[in-house]
Amino acid sequence: MIIAGIDNSKNSPGIVKFYINDETFKIEKEDFLGITTTKAKKPKTNTGKNCLRFYDKESDDYEKMTFMSDNIIEFVKDCHYIAFESYSFSSNGKVFDIAECTGVLKWRLYHLNKIIRLYAPTLIKMFATTNGKADKNMMIDYYKKIGNPLNIAESQLTNKPYEDIVDAYWITKLLYMELSIRKGFISLHELSEEQIRPFNHISPSSKINLLSIDFIQKK
Repeated sequence: MIIAGIDNSKNSPGIVKFYINDETFKIEKEDFLGITTTKAKKPKTNTGKNCLRFYDKESDDYEKMTFMSDNIIEFVKDCHYIAFESYSFSSNGKVFDIAECTGVLKWRLYHLNKIIRLYAPTLIKMFATTNGKADKNMMIDYYKKIGNPLNIAESQLTNKPYEDIVDAYWITKLLYMELSIRKGFISLHELSEEQIRPFNHISPSSKINLLSIDFIQKK
């Protein structure tokens, strides 16, 4: 099984993939993609081939949206499950731009019969750091604490698009944990109280917890 997490944005989305052994449900390989207009040097070590894509900074919004969605679709075309961070309404007035480009991507993936999961930003932060209000620096700090699994050069971690790739890593890891529970490879009883919290967290909009919410998929 192959799964992915996408931290989408108007300018520098990050995407992470896990390759999972079907029998043991262990992660066998991790890969990532970042898209940006800033031609920063690639890290000397990484698990992804050609892990960055660059768009022309003079591109208009629709050229950029097309370039990003085409490259993301190509990267995740072999994935079975794909998770997104749902919208944050504190996105400094850019929430509608983000919603527009993310909506196009979700629509395309839906019609490719991908199984989609949406996670609230608070839930992802809670899962990654135990703090539902964690900022980017905290997400990166906790990522470094677990050993920098994607082997990104530490000097790059606070740069675009690598900080978004770190967020995408946590989205993918949350999806992996949820699937591990749903498929019976992990029991909630085996998890610590902090690990269980994201799965028992009640969504203000749906009034139910994560494990009671269906995935999105084409019927």
